[in-house]
Amino acid sequence: MHDILGVYYVPQYPNRQYNQFSVNIGLWVSKSAVVRHFIKRIVMRYVAEQELQHKKFATGYYKCFVMIHKAQMPAMQKLIATMERKAIQNVVSEKATQFFTRFYQRLWVSLGK
Repeated sequence: MHDILGVYYVPQYPNRQYNQFSVNIGLWVSKSAVVRHFIKRIVMRYVAEQELQHKKFATGYYKCFVMIHKAQMPAMQKLIATMERKAIQNVVSEKATQFFTRFYQRLWVSLGK
């Protein structure tokens, strides 16, 4: 099973000693901008709390573009349609924790450390 989140990343400019994160929650997740921004804030809150923008990966810093994984889109739409905001927040926070933990480990290993 895929993670609920997906990420693309590219090396950061050499003169920037930090990671940059961008979260894109597409219109197909929900037509409501309020819901999309709510999910984006949950993910960005996790990034800020864990100070991921300051954590150096194996070979340097990266620009990371985070989005909902395409294979998980139907599950995410169902989640939003059937759950209350607090339950959505709990699920997305838990999934973000799992995702970023695995992402950091994979990136660390794949880049040679």
